[in-house]
Amino acid sequence: MALKQTVGLRQSLAMTTRMQASLKILGMSSGALCDYLDEIESRNPYLSVRLPSSYRAGGVLYDPVALMADAPESLFDHVRRQIELSFRDPGDKRIAFALAQALEPTGWLTADLNEIAAACGASLDQADRVLGVCQELEPPGLFARSLAECLRIQARDADLLTPAMAAVLDNLDAIAADALEDLAKATGIAPGALSDALAVLRSFDPKPGLVYLQAVAPSRLPDLKTWHDPKGWQVELNRSTLPAIQVSDAPDLRDFDTEDRRFARAALGEARWLERTVARRHSTLLATASAIVARQAAYLERGPGFLRPLALSDIAEALDLHPSTISRATANRWMDTPHGIISLKSLFCRTLGDDGDGATRDGAMAVIKRLIAAENPAHPLSDAAIARAASTDGPAVSRRTVAKYRDLLGIAKSSERKRAASGQAASHRRRPRRTAERPA
Repeated sequence: MALKQTVGLRQSLAMTTRMQASLKILGMSSGALCDYLDEIESRNPYLSVRLPSSYRAGGVLYDPVALMADAPESLFDHVRRQIELSFRDPGDKRIAFALAQALEPTGWLTADLNEIAAACGASLDQADRVLGVCQELEPPGLFARSLAECLRIQARDADLLTPAMAAVLDNLDAIAADALEDLAKATGIAPGALSDALAVLRSFDPKPGLVYLQAVAPSRLPDLKTWHDPKGWQVELNRSTLPAIQVSDAPDLRDFDTEDRRFARAALGEARWLERTVARRHSTLLATASAIVARQAAYLERGPGFLRPLALSDIAEALDLHPSTISRATANRWMDTPHGIISLKSLFCRTLGDDGDGATRDGAMAVIKRLIAAENPAHPLSDAAIARAASTDGPAVSRRTVAKYRDLLGIAKSSERKRAASGQAASHRRRPRRTAERPA
């Protein structure tokens, strides 16, 4: 076979050092940004950083008043509440609790699944099925048995499990060895797509359980605030958590020697770049939060039952940004809302995959629970009636969805609820009247 040399054009994107640093700054929490700028200020004479009063070493922005509150929820307590709602079968629930008790502080499951199944008197298939349900609990990534599985769960939850993402997850050893080009050749996926997938993975949390550690309990301040006024829902940055940057005026370099002049120009350029990059970080965060709030106005006004389906790609398309940028902008970001301080990530919600009717799991369960709680016990609502009522006063759900999530909530069928109510009424009617005893 003869070798032949040809000339061609190919378009590619090269990540410069400053581009990588800019993406890193976008993904930083406010506390981590304070740490980063404080370190640079110590070696750059043209950069002045004023840290917020709520900042303390270690990258944590905390509310000193909230520190006096009770200890936060533990990882097991957080998982236990979700297990109670997700499992009705006693055997499945027993396995789920055993899995929860075996969780590491990181949220990973390192215990042997065979041993857990045997201890619960269950088959391995049953334990594996229960584990699959547990891996759908919040936050995404819990109950993973490896780093790849932890990241895969989060990618699937964010609707970002593309072929390129799957290839990266299947070859983390190659990624660690910086063999991205070899991986691209082996998989046939473009290097750019693999780089994008790798960038998204870096925004995920490899140890999602650590946020529930008692040792890191300080209550953090929100990054954003939202409120409603006559013009609608408004969003603003919480400036009390942000550092203020000031760049000195350019010095007169004529009296500097060559080496000092080179240092001064580099330091001044770095300070100005940091000022622009941090401002861009803030504007991207504000634009992202505003777009999310605009789409989740019903949730803010009426509560968790009205959370709309929303994906990272929806916000990315609206702002003309890449989903990985949105993922970075929302990672570890908190917002003060009428329902308390919540994570921006919690406002992303997938549709119910089995029905495709536009409802969300949390929304469906909240509406079903509310409607049944308000029903007339003598004339309980059927699943079809609940579906009709939910569709006129919240997210549209089908009768099948109502039956599925009613079971998960541990609520009996309408006929069983009616019999239970009739039995209680009959028991009340048969109860003998108490009469006061006459003294002898």
